[in-house]
Amino acid sequence: MKRDVFLTLVAQLKSSGAGLWRHSLNTANLTRALLKLFPPGTLDVCEEDLFLAALLHDVGKTQLDPALLEKPGPLTPQEWMVIRQHPSLSVALIRQLDPEIPARITALILYHHEHWDGKGYFGLAGTAIPAGARLLAIADALEAMLSNRPYRPSLTWAEAILEIEKNAGTQFDAYLVGKIVRDCQMIEKDYLTENETASLTVPSLFAGSKPAQ
Repeated sequence: MKRDVFLTLVAQLKSSGAGLWRHSLNTANLTRALLKLFPPGTLDVCEEDLFLAALLHDVGKTQLDPALLEKPGPLTPQEWMVIRQHPSLSVALIRQLDPEIPARITALILYHHEHWDGKGYFGLAGTAIPAGARLLAIADALEAMLSNRPYRPSLTWAEAILEIEKNAGTQFDAYLVGKIVRDCQMIEKDYLTENETASLTVPSLFAGSKPAQ
């Protein structure tokens, strides 16, 4: 991705409110940490591609009404239809600014709300969902549960992991969940500490550029 495009998208996330930048940054760091639980090459996804996709997965929400994103009560069916547009909006926005963005990256963003059982946003199921998108889906849900939201308080790490485990084989890839549940203690402390003082670095993408914080 072009450096100026990246900085423009980061600026949009930062200025959007609704906690989008913090969620995006935390999700990117968590996705990278989860990826490192797997032997290199297992998931057929590049760390830098996955980190970038995780960082920008919700940038389409900057096009939505902040009041909808921050609504404290349940969403109506019509509001859910609007929310479900955000992966497509994210990809459209990124492609508008950088038409040469590789499809392998936009696919991770577009399909991060797919479910293993085919009941996600676009109806992809099982291994038809890119492996990186399956991992991003877990990180996205985990980070959301670990954060305070207008409609509920945050869960503890143990509570959030239990929820992920409960949805293995339906919402999430059971193989990925099994590995994460077995080894998540390796990243729990580091993630929760990093979550408080997170900074952004995207290795090798923009040599010589300063980290965005």
